[in-house]
Amino acid sequence: MFILRKDYDELNARVVELARQKRDLIKEKDVTAHNNTVLLEKNRELTKLVSAVIELSTSNDYDRPDVILAKIKEICKEIK
Repeated sequence: MFILRKDYDELNARVVELARQKRDLIKEKDVTAHNNTVLLEKNRELTKLVSAVIELSTSNDYDRPDVILAKIKEICKEIK
């Protein structure tokens, strides 16, 4: 019923390996969570831009494409 020293050392090495894997996975999860936050914010900005462009293009009272294009460029500069 006694565990051999060799088996003990192997199990201990495995525990250390698993602890390192856990640490690496936690770091990777944190980086992924940060990247997701950045992507969500960028997605919100792009959604606002698309909504503004759609609203501008559907409410064309000017009947002049150059005026609409100038307004779209203005909106894009505001978001940057």
